[in-house]
Amino acid sequence: MAFNWFDAVRFCRWLTTAAGLPEGEQCYDDPADADPPGGQWPFHPERAGFRLPTEAEWEYACRSGTVTAFSFGSDVDLAPRFGWFQANSQGAGHSLQVLRPNSRGLRNMHGNSSEWCHDWLAFDPGPEHVDPIGPPSGQCRVVRGGSYLSRPALARSASRGGLPPDFASPSAGFRFVRTLSTP
Repeated sequence: MAFNWFDAVRFCRWLTTAAGLPEGEQCYDDPADADPPGGQWPFHPERAGFRLPTEAEWEYACRSGTVTAFSFGSDVDLAPRFGWFQANSQGAGHSLQVLRPNSRGLRNMHGNSSEWCHDWLAFDPGPEHVDPIGPPSGQCRVVRGGSYLSRPALARSASRGGLPPDFASPSAGFRFVRTLSTP
């Protein structure tokens, strides 16, 4: 199945409703109310609903406290133990529970399916920004993680790409997050 960015956002809205949270906790406005021209969907990351991770959140989860090329170190030969790539995927995605997780218990952060992030693709703002949200507009939304069609080097923790938000790629999927309230 192929998902575009809008499909991923609609799923997050559906999941928020299914979890019993009110409309006021949706991280994305109702598309009937927002009518997002060119993908400018109003975003409320502070709300408790489900949403796509920002690019910074995705990388933080992927790196799992490391500063190496991958969450498992820098040896690219270990990549097939943690993700599905051209060399081991037989040209298709696979079950998430088969390969090893990173130290946070997250699986397939490298390979299997590139993952949509909330942000528009732009140049990296640099290390002086902490947990930035991307620019307010753009041509492509960020995808991270590489896919079953990628070489492992393209699925490093810092590797990034982008796709038009209305493009449904069979090698792009998503993972959702929630903002936790702090006491």
